[in-house]
Parts: sequence; structure tokens; C-alpha cells
Amino acid sequence: MWTRFQPGLLRIAFQPIVSLQRGQAFGHEALARPMTAAGEPLRPDELFRWARASGEADALDRFVLERILAELAGRPPRDTPVFLNVLPISLPLVTDLLLSQTSVPPRQLVLELVEETAAGPDLARWLRMLRRHGYRIAVDDVGAGYSSLTRLVEVRPDFAKIDLGLVRHIDFDPVKFSLVDATARFAQMNGIQLIAEGVESSAELNTLRELGIELAQGYLLGRPDWAMRPEPAIALPPLPQRTMAPPEVLMSSLVRLLRFAARGMRRGEGAAEALVTMAAQVSGADMVALLQRVAGPVAAEWRWLASQGITRRERFPTEDLELGERLFQQERPIVMQRTAPRSGWQSQSLVALPIVADGQPWGALVIAYREPDRVRPPVVEMLSGMTALVGVLADASDQPATPTELSGEGLLMAARALNPTADPSAAPEGDSLKASLQHVLMAALSLTGGHTGFIGYTDAARRHLHCVGTDKEPFDLDLASFMDPSTDDGRSCNGEALRLQQLSVSDDVRTDARMLPWREDLLADGILSAAAVPLVAEGELLGLLKVYHGAMGALSDTGRRSRLEGLAALAAALIARTESERRTRVAKQRNDIVLNGQRHLADAASRGGVIEALLGTVQRLLPDGLAALVQPGPDQLFQVLATAGEAAGYFQHWRVSANPDDPAGRLPVSEAYRTGTTTWLCPGRAESGKYRDSPFRAAWELFGFRWLLAVPLKAQGRTLMVLAVYGVSEDLDQDLRRLIEDLARTAGLALWNAEAQAPPRQRAASRR
Repeated sequence: MWTRFQPGLLRIAFQPIVSLQRGQAFGHEALARPMTAAGEPLRPDELFRWARASGEADALDRFVLERILAELAGRPPRDTPVFLNVLPISLPLVTDLLLSQTSVPPRQLVLELVEETAAGPDLARWLRMLRRHGYRIAVDDVGAGYSSLTRLVEVRPDFAKIDLGLVRHIDFDPVKFSLVDATARFAQMNGIQLIAEGVESSAELNTLRELGIELAQGYLLGRPDWAMRPEPAIALPPLPQRTMAPPEVLMSSLVRLLRFAARGMRRGEGAAEALVTMAAQVSGADMVALLQRVAGPVAAEWRWLASQGITRRERFPTEDLELGERLFQQERPIVMQRTAPRSGWQSQSLVALPIVADGQPWGALVIAYREPDRVRPPVVEMLSGMTALVGVLADASDQPATPTELSGEGLLMAARALNPTADPSAAPEGDSLKASLQHVLMAALSLTGGHTGFIGYTDAARRHLHCVGTDKEPFDLDLASFMDPSTDDGRSCNGEALRLQQLSVSDDVRTDARMLPWREDLLADGILSAAAVPLVAEGELLGLLKVYHGAMGALSDTGRRSRLEGLAALAAALIARTESERRTRVAKQRNDIVLNGQRHLADAASRGGVIEALLGTVQRLLPDGLAALVQPGPDQLFQVLATAGEAAGYFQHWRVSANPDDPAGRLPVSEAYRTGTTTWLCPGRAESGKYRDSPFRAAWELFGFRWLLAVPLKAQGRTLMVLAVYGVSEDLDQDLRRLIEDLARTAGLALWNAEAQAPPRQRAASRR
């Protein structure tokens, strides 16, 4: 076992952790470099594996830590932190060392937990002791396993390291990009600084910087060294300009470009040029080419259909693109962030995406930039959706066109339907999403020869479909009825499409039992067939596209189904991006309100007015909601201290008891006070169990409450009072609940500090 831990056989290396804003070393990670007696290196992970097997992992951890502290003690003091790897199982042994050592200031050290572990009372106790003495905490390998995100919640670290498996190829992998993006937003809202591990390419580095990651380490920024270097290995260049158009531009550019392409063209002409122009606009690329794969006498060859930004002198040869059969064998985009220099080829980064029609390789869309490291996952994702639509349009199975030409008929018909200037009143005023979806609906009717139809998107609570039809009037449908197969709506094509998330068709309304409840009305309108297409993105149901046709079996045609599914994918992407923008906007607004509220609460702790500051912040967070602060009085009945909201008079007749034998004492507010934990009530829970006789039942109908959240205000382990919040228009999601709980946590500490700063006589009166 490594000759029983000999100090002379262990060296300490330091790898820089670089600030991605300043381009300077933020700190260093201390790395153990064990050696054999013959001077050969040993792998630290293998060494610790043997230590765990022999039950000496904590002893080895303490030995390494002692050696690092001795190494740091012999160096000049620095202001930058040093990260020390520690196994959670070693905390009982190393905490004693850390609390007694005086050679290195605790503020300079960050203890990095390097193994998955579930937080428990023991771990929490050790971490509290270390934090109390000035040490900071980090967790390692976030994103490496199922439990790593849970560790962020349980440990609440100061720093968190993103696993190098997520960092590798993040510049063009949409899944990794999305996960790190979500983690970055979570960390920012919770005051955690993220460190990206294993950065090895400038494209990865730039992508991380664009995502707002603050710190990074890796061979690109600096290799481990026996000395602590103040500067990174490379200078950080300015970030390139945004390469992708904003989401609100995408749909308008599609409509405008296709409308221009539609004017005065014969069938098929100009479709390729329109697609290339659109790809260039939404991606921000310098060069775009649409290539077709043509079977030659010996092997498959490529021919150019259209290009933009490429002169004949700099047209890159297709054999140099590494396309060939490889592009279609893997059926995935090929990304090159730094292309090798070629004569006449001016691009330095590109992405090539395969186009598959009718299950066969058809061609490729290539976008390129004149600068390196410009390809980003959102661009790859958007272009992947475009190439899928191109594949549908190029499918010649039901077209008289030959397989070697891109049929533009369906595309041009869609362009005419998408023309926003044809009828300025075509969309509901002030609702850009419904306006865009109505364009998609009209395109679906044009492509299929449909009679009429509607398109709708789900709300955040997944209760309704917000729809728009050909008559331009918006309306709502109850989503729950579609999801219940025992109801008429649930047995319909709509119900099948929404529940199974796949296209559902009725070829003959006259004989289809699913259409019985609406048969007479449909036949009176001349409708004989129907199709329902779910709008799905990343496995999430977002809405429904419904098309009615005046001929039997008209929507069973393979080509028409493919076009409907392609348009449904376009609509789903539009809804997903709009919803993402909305969520981001709402989350930012909420966070700004809570951060300002927490500052006001901290100020109020010294000058008074904690309750007013808390209720004012809740009112800004939920303008249509109600709020009350209550605490039990001497007679065990809760007394209302203050209220906020339009219906504050509701609390005048509010009776809540702290006695669990009293029916009014078995309610969320009472439970929150007795248990010291957050409790909640919604109409579904109010209808059953112990809440059935709730005195709030009448209030649900009178005020239209959606939920009640009761959060205890605690300090020093004692519940001071309860904040009761009622939602009217907003749904209670996890983010909103967390923000309200954070406010209550801050308010509890502010109340405690206010009481501690009050004169003794005033404190006694407050306690009474």
C-alpha cells in the first residue's frame, strides 16, 4: 500500500482555474502526484482505490492534505484560492486537522468533495463546522451521474465543477449544451460559481463563455505545474458576434423569403435558392450550400443546387468536406470547428447536415463561417429541423417530379398560405404566437387541400389548448377531456393523437365510431375525413394541429401525412422557443423581484418594517394573489398580523386553530406552524381526505384560488409565524415555490435580527 505513505514519494502539482471574464488565474487546484521508490509515477485514482479496499482511504486523504498544507506553508501567501480534493468519508478525520492548522488561512482553501454521496446529518454537521471557520465548499463532477444535481441541492456548495464529459464537444452537442445551460441558470440563481473541467478546445471555451460559465480549467488554459502560475496558457480572444437570429426573427424571415421565392416561379424553380437564403439568415453563416447526392457510374457524386456567399474561386470541393458516405452512415451532422487550410477555400468552421428523403440519402446542407469556432448547438438544432422539412419536400413518392430535382410545389403552396400581407386581420391582435400558428394552419390546409381546421398550444399548467381556427377567432379546449379515453373527446382522433403523441386519421367520418358525437355536424359541413397531429418537441406535448377534408381517405396519403408532420414539427419548434423565451423572461422578473425584496428585508431588520417589506415583495411577485402573515395567539387561534391583495377582507372571517383536534387546525397553515415545514393546498386536495371539511372550500369558488402555500418563518430552529400565499392567476411551479420559500427564509432571519436589536422591554412585549 504505497510503502505506507512516505512524504518523500508525494509531490504536489497545481493546475490553474481561470476566470473567463478577466482571462487571469482565479485560483489553482492542488493535485497529488505519488511516485514509486524508483521515481515512476503512480495513478492517484488507482492509489485511492486500493486505499478504500484496505480501509485506509481517510488516512491517505489526511496524509495528502498534510502534504499540501506543508507545500502551501512554504510558499508566499496568495489571495487566490486553492482547491483541495477531499473524500466525504474522510471529513471526520480531516476536519480535526483543518480546524487546528494555522499555516494556511482558511479563506484561501476550498474543500472539493470528489465522490458521490448523499447528504445526511453527519455530513451536514462537518460542513457547518468547516464553513464556520472560513473554509469554502465545492462539489466535483456535476452532471456525471443521476445523483450529482441532487448533491447541489443538498450540499449547497460555493463552487461546483461541471464534469468534463459534458464539456467535451459542448460546442455542437445540443443535449450537452442544454444541460449545461440549465445548470448555469440554476447556479446563478442560487449563488454557486461553476467551474468547467477539461477544456481542451477554443470552441468549447467560447461556448462556455457564451453560456455565462465564470471559471474553467483544462489543458487549453494551463497544464498542472509544480509552480502556481498567475497567467493562463492562452489569452482569451473577444467573443464572436451572435451567429443565430433571435427566435422572433426566425418565423418572419421564413415567411418573407418563401413569399419572395413564390412570386412568378414555375414548379420547382427557386425552392433551393429560398432554402439556402433562409438558412444563411437564421444561422448567421458566411457561406451556405445545398448539395444533392447523385448516383454516378462508379460511385455517388455531389452536385450544387444553390449557394450563397460562395464565389466560384473559393467554392470548396465536396471531397474535402468529409461528407461522402460517412455523413449518411451516421445520419448525424458533421461539425468542424477548425478546418484545415485548403486552396481557394476561405471558411474555417462549418457544419454539414444530411438530408434524407423517403428513407434514402438525398443531399446535404452545408453552412460555413470564415472564422474558426463559430458553430453552436442552437444553430445545429435549428438547421436539423430545416433539413428534415427539406427531406419531406424532396420526397418524390407522390410527385411527378424526378428524384433528382427538388420539388418546390408544396413549398410554394405553403409560402402563399404563409403570406402575412394577404390579409392583415388574419391573426388575433396582439398575439404573435397565435398569428404564426395560424399561418402554419393555413399552410397545412394548402398542402393537403383541407376543408378547415384549427391549431392550438397547451398552457403552462397543461389544462387547456389555446386554439385558433380559419375564422381567426381564438378559443380554448379542455385538455383533460382529451386525455380521458372514457369521454367522447378522449376517444376521438384528437384524444388518440394527444395521448399517444402520434398522428391519428379518420378516413371516413360516416363509419368511424370515434366521430359519432360530431358526425352530423361534420357531414353538414361537408367533411368526410380528418387528421389530428400532435405538436411534440423533445418528448413534450405542446399542442395539436387538426385538419378536416371534404373527401374520404384524402388524409391517408403518405405524402400529405409527411407534410402535416413536417409542419407540425415546425409549429412545435415555434411553440417551444416562444415558451422558452417566456419562461426565461418570467424567471428573470421573479428573481429580480425576490433579490430586491431580500435586500429590503435585510435593511428592514435594522430600521423596522420587516412584515411590510415581505408582503410588499409577495404582492409584486404575485400581483393577483393574496397573502397573510399569521401567528398563534394565547387562545390557540391564529391571529392575522397583516394582509396584502385585493381580497384582503377575506381574512376578516378567517379562523385557523393551532389545535390539531380542531377541524380548523388540520389545515396547511396550522400544519406549517406545528411541523416547521412548507405545506400546500390545491382544489384537488381540498376535495378529499382531511381537507374535505376545509373552511376554505367556499373561498376556492368565491375567489377562484388555484393553490395555497403555507411557509413557516423560522430562525434559530424556532417558527416565528407563517406566511400564507394564495395563487389566483399564476400556477405554483417549483421555481415559484422556491422563491417564496427563499423570501420566507430571509424574512425569518430578518425578524430574528430585528428582535435581537430591539431594547429588552420591547423584546419582552414582542414575545408576549
